[in-house]
Order: sequence, then C-alpha cells, then structure tokens
Amino acid sequence: MAHETKARPMTYRVVEWSTGNVGRHAIAGIDARPDLELVGVFVSDPAKVGRDAGELAGLGRHLGVEATNDVDALLALEPDCIVHTAMADHRLFEALEDLASFLAAGINVVSSGPVFLQYPYGIADELAEPVIAAAHKGGVSLFVNGIDPVSATTSSPRADRDLRADRRGALLRDPQLLDLQPGHGPLRHHGFGKPMDEVPFCSSRACPPWPGAALCASWPPGSTSSSTRSSSGTSGSRPPMTSRSTPAR
Repeated sequence: MAHETKARPMTYRVVEWSTGNVGRHAIAGIDARPDLELVGVFVSDPAKVGRDAGELAGLGRHLGVEATNDVDALLALEPDCIVHTAMADHRLFEALEDLASFLAAGINVVSSGPVFLQYPYGIADELAEPVIAAAHKGGVSLFVNGIDPVSATTSSPRADRDLRADRRGALLRDPQLLDLQPGHGPLRHHGFGKPMDEVPFCSSRACPPWPGAALCASWPPGSTSSSTRSSSGTSGSRPPMTSRSTPAR
C-alpha cells in the first residue's frame, strides 16, 4: 500500500525593514505565521543594532534574529519578501529609492507607504514610474497597504457610538500606533490643529480625487514644482501595480 505524503507548506523568508510604531507589530505578525520565516531586520538607529528582533518588538522573548543597519548584508540574504514599514512621509524620495532597489534586486515588497503607491496612476505617475520599472525589471511584486490616520479617526467614533447604542455587549479594541498631535507633517492637510469651521485642504475642491496622493504631490505646502506632480492630470483606468499576486521566489 502506497503511503500518501502531504506536501509541506511553502515558507517565505522575510526581512522586516524598521522596528518603529508599525514595524514592531509587523515582526509579531510575521512570527505568528507558520508560513513566514523572519531572517533579517533592518534598523536605522545605531542603538538598536545587534539587539534581538523579539526584544525590539516587545514580545518578551528572543527570535534569534539580530537587527542590523547593513543594507547590503540584508539584500545578500535574498529574501522572498521585504516588509517595509519605515516612515516615508518626511523622507518620500529616499523611501521610493529604497523600494526601487529592493524590487530591482528581485525581492517582493509589502509596504506601509508611501501611501499614494496604492494606486498612483493619473495622480503621481512620475513619482511611481521608477518603482514600477524596478518591479518589472526584478520580475517581482509590490503591495502597498498604507497606514493612514484619516479613516481611523473619522470612523472609530461612529463605531463606538453604534456599539454603545446597541447595548448587547461588545469589545471595542482601539490600539494607538501613532500620536496624532497637530502642528507637523501632512496631518495639517486633514485639518488637525485647525479651527472647526475651517475646511481642510483634503476636503476642498482643490484637492485631487485621492487625498493621499495630494499630500505627497503638494508637499511642502505651496509647492508647484512639476517634478513632484503628475503631468497627465488624468485618472484613466489602469491595471494594479503588482506584477504578481504571490511571492515569486
């Protein structure tokens, strides 16, 4: 009688890029998945170099992976995927260059930003073109999910109100990942720190259809440089950015 052998699930080798507000949660998520193996962690803070990923993620245990700021060493690991969660709002062009280098090296990327890369076509084509070209060159995929405070800060109060009105009992868990204090960065475009009767830029007619792209294309405020804007200004129908739906390696 022939014995049937079950195929082993494929394990993807993953590098986590940053261990900040989003990155530490990403490490915990990667560790919880049996089909993912954490093989490297990038940190920009010299004080974090050499520390274990589990410690940096606040897991209370070691994962056996030391953080490093050696970019070449991490790329030499040839991971299947890089989970890129480094801050991009204040270092837009550097973040785009990082993504392009990962993709050109044949590494799939899942990233929390820049948010406009979720669908840049017709809005930020010039900014996205080098990244798209790198993905095609490497034959890999890019998926940008975005970590954006706008929908959360507008929908959470409504959800809380509805749950309280329902009175059947429910658990509302609302973890805070970022301190949304006003007075800095793109949050001003959304009205943070502004008078209640003032219409935020992202709610005005001057804002393009997708606010996230408007932030990047118009930052800093008052900028009219054509190099940071789409020259087409149209919103045609185009395919998704990703060249594959699953990691290719």
